[in-house]
Amino acid sequence: MKSLCAFVMAASIFCGSVFANDQQKLAIVDRALPTFSLLGVDGQVYDPQTLKGKTWLINFWAIWCAPCLEELPSLNNAWAQLKDKNVGMLAINIGEDPQSIQTFLTENNIQIDFPIVIGSRMKTLGNWSVVRLPHTVIVNPAGRIVYEAEGDREWDDQRFIDAIVALNDVPYVPEAAPIGDKVAQAAVKFQALSPAVRAVVVFIALFVAIYLFMLVSMRRRN
Repeated sequence: MKSLCAFVMAASIFCGSVFANDQQKLAIVDRALPTFSLLGVDGQVYDPQTLKGKTWLINFWAIWCAPCLEELPSLNNAWAQLKDKNVGMLAINIGEDPQSIQTFLTENNIQIDFPIVIGSRMKTLGNWSVVRLPHTVIVNPAGRIVYEAEGDREWDDQRFIDAIVALNDVPYVPEAAPIGDKVAQAAVKFQALSPAVRAVVVFIALFVAIYLFMLVSMRRRN
């Protein structure tokens, strides 16, 4: 039992992030979406209800933020891979008007193929606990933030793509079912483990199940 507890503790430490490299890491979190209602350049209003039922990658950026601009091509590449896999993406701009954004993107030959949303500098940053830009959160189909990244990333990295798409394997859990929501969260963390660690977890779970089954059978015979 002590060895099993030690493994569980080690696995918990491992689950602190998806990848070991700090620059290419997704931090695992678990928090509800903030209350928000933001207007997209496309005229659509985005709020928590809009996001539920599918996975979302939400990126916070600004035209004055050099690292934000550097990661935009990888975000576009990621969108090309994710748009047909029940994953939505939003580029929430902080504090700039649609005309200024479009003019800047056109003049600098920068393309954003997924929806651009307009956020306010103070309120939006505070609501989403954004400390610096760029900042990205991943929202699961149940409407909970499960991954986040501070700073730029190579979002078309296949490991990121796989981790994001894997969230769609977790069934949508309505808010009225908190127990089911916990199961969904556990499944998200399990998906974040490497294949080798997942295999070990499954092996231990099967071993414990067989042991308990044999124990119960022996007691019934006695």
